[in-house]
Amino acid sequence: MEIRACPQCGNMNLRQSTYKDGEIFTQAYGDPVQYVCDKCCYRGMPILFDSLEEYKKFVNEIEKRT
Repeated sequence: MEIRACPQCGNMNLRQSTYKDGEIFTQAYGDPVQYVCDKCCYRGMPILFDSLEEYKKFVNEIEKRT
């Protein structure tokens, strides 16, 4: 099980960026696909977690910072 999350807010609902987000030709030139978090507007690569427990620890740390 792989969990993909935003490194800024922990949101798991990320989407691949598109030309509407200003991403043009990224896949055509072999660049990594970027993701967009609609919750905090982060753009970039997500953090990958192997388990739900790891993800929950990460979210708890984010909540402690705020």
